[in-house]
Amino acid sequence: PQPNPLDAGALTELRFGESIKNDPFERLRLAVVLHVQTRGTSDVDESFVTPDEWPEPVRGMELGRTVAALRRMEAAGRADRRRHRARADPNSGYDLAVIAATPRPSKTRWGRLLADCGFDWDVAVKDRDGERRYQKLVEALGAYVNEQGDALLPRSFRV
Repeated sequence: PQPNPLDAGALTELRFGESIKNDPFERLRLAVVLHVQTRGTSDVDESFVTPDEWPEPVRGMELGRTVAALRRMEAAGRADRRRHRARADPNSGYDLAVIAATPRPSKTRWGRLLADCGFDWDVAVKDRDGERRYQKLVEALGAYVNEQGDALLPRSFRV
């Protein structure tokens, strides 16, 4: 039988101890680990809130919003690095620009710990909202065609 990722033994095996109660990053890491183990992916829907069945320290956490914010911060940090790298010459002040650039969470100790437990920092691959809007539009268009018999949409058509 498959071990339950939510039981105390499994959490102990993952090296989560008492410090989790006082450390928000450890709670985040636990929530990501649990999401990966129970859902099979670190692709967290932005509206996802951890369920009541999960251990006390992470119960009710707005994991989706937190993950989305971290990925946006990572993307901003990557963009800053690319923008500053393009102007790098010995007299450009590049070192100062890098210091002032947006921090990259993936380069921190806890960011590496998240990556080690299956978290994917690559936001470019994950356009969840755009894909959802597209699917909604396709469904609405299909409903319109079923109702009207054609796809000649009036300018006033809204989804």
